[in-house]
Amino acid sequence: MYIELIQTKKELYSADFDIVKNNIKVGTAHLEGHLSSREGIMTIEVFQNKITLTPGTKNHYMTTEEMFRPYTVSINGQGPGEIYLTEYKTGFLSKEGVHKMTLFGEVHQMYSSILVDEGVKNSIYLIDEQKVLIEKDMVIINDLHSYRITSVDERSAVIGLIFSMYMYVLTAYKPGVKVTKSKHRYIRNKTIESAFKKYDPTFKRRYFN
Repeated sequence: MYIELIQTKKELYSADFDIVKNNIKVGTAHLEGHLSSREGIMTIEVFQNKITLTPGTKNHYMTTEEMFRPYTVSINGQGPGEIYLTEYKTGFLSKEGVHKMTLFGEVHQMYSSILVDEGVKNSIYLIDEQKVLIEKDMVIINDLHSYRITSVDERSAVIGLIFSMYMYVLTAYKPGVKVTKSKHRYIRNKTIESAFKKYDPTFKRRYFN
């Protein structure tokens, strides 16, 4: 399954997105921020689901992992789950950040790679099985961001949308900044592969439909 999350609007403290499948709008997403904060409340409506992401979590006691910018996740009022950035040791003096979401008893982890000629590749796994690939271009026009999501099924596509919106608020959201016409390229002069070696270039060919 293949869908796109396409940003259509950016205000000082909010952002709007269309969710598109086969060139048809099938849902929307919205971020509502506020003054003097990098955080915001996110709402996704797609495939008869309403998903909310709100800053913070009440479940710190459930894990010993360090949580960076955790959000509470709810689908149709059920949950709650949580999504956050954490770090794992990959060597004697090295660590790598991994995005992680726990929801309905499942644990999804996202590993990021940057390919100079292809952009960002985010691979989402449930245990040892890849469920989603999220791709993002290095070139950003007018500060409007888009995410291309390939997934094994509709349920996994929803997981991909949650991770995509979370990535947006972490890395792309600029509260208080007015959009002007621009073309910006995130400069990378080399491929940066995940230390976990999770990117599978054949995944998209198998599930793009």
